[in-house]
Amino acid sequence: MEPSSYGILSPKPSNSRQLLMRLDAVENELGFLLGECATIHVMIHSRRNVFRISAPTQSRSADIQREILIDYDDLFFKVKQLERKLERLETELKATQQEQQLQQQWWLN
Repeated sequence: MEPSSYGILSPKPSNSRQLLMRLDAVENELGFLLGECATIHVMIHSRRNVFRISAPTQSRSADIQREILIDYDDLFFKVKQLERKLERLETELKATQQEQQLQQQWWLN
């Protein structure tokens, strides 16, 4: 049995603190991922502008194609990394939400 000093509807302090800490961590991670997304956005636009400006000649065409492929691979890797991190964060957020709902149900019963 829980001590009555917590009140009827208020969650246990340790669980409440843990949930807040987990939510703070999720918020921090979202801020970091937003920065990564902005970086990818800048990279895409800068690459597009660079290759649009430089008029390829026959001798430079192969070099430019190779650079485009390297940049594309790099961007694809960054986007996949971002996608995996977002999926992991979404899973963690759902687990935290379920835990909070269970905790609320426990206090109501």
